[in-house]
Amino acid sequence: MAQVDFGGAKREVCVEWVPEAEVGDYILAHVGTALTVLDEESALESITALNELSKVLEEEERKRPLNLPE
Repeated sequence: MAQVDFGGAKREVCVEWVPEAEVGDYILAHVGTALTVLDEESALESITALNELSKVLEEEERKRPLNLPE
């Protein structure tokens, strides 16, 4: 098990499937399990893309009319 920082949120993740992972590595994790180790360039590209997607989704949510009960 390893403690992983997901943008400030720290979680315990099983690293059994990626024995090559070392402290400071970027990993791809799903449901508490590390799936692969990513190189820094790929990891930063993924983080940037996810942040951009989050901004787009937030903007779309702001544009939606509120469905208030009458």
